[in-house]
Amino acid sequence: MNASDKEYIDARLDAQDARVDRRLASLEALVMTKFTGVDAQFAAIGIKFAEVDVQFARMDAKLAELRTEMHARFNELIKWLVGTAIAMSALGITIIALLFNFATSKPLAPSPPSVPAVVAPAPVAAPTSAPVAGQRR
Repeated sequence: MNASDKEYIDARLDAQDARVDRRLASLEALVMTKFTGVDAQFAAIGIKFAEVDVQFARMDAKLAELRTEMHARFNELIKWLVGTAIAMSALGITIIALLFNFATSKPLAPSPPSVPAVVAPAPVAAPTSAPVAGQRR
């Protein structure tokens, strides 16, 4: 190998290196433009996620309100159930007490047979005058 061959090979390698460098630079520029587009799409997706987060926050607030309302209604229902149970128990005990009171009460002693009252007619006084004609005695 002489010096001219070596220069020829070096020149070809330098040219090849320059072509590869240009291709890599154009590929890098293409990838960077693609990544710029992807970054813009990710930014748009980030905005959409922010909107979804706001909607989830509203939904969470509504669910918290619903939970509070349901808790209040359950407490009210429990109060009514306990009050009704106490009233029913008191009514049942009262009815049972009245039934036992009537069932165990002694019957009234029979009253002595009533004797018919005989009213004696008023005594008639003897006539002081003579009977009138046609009057009976």
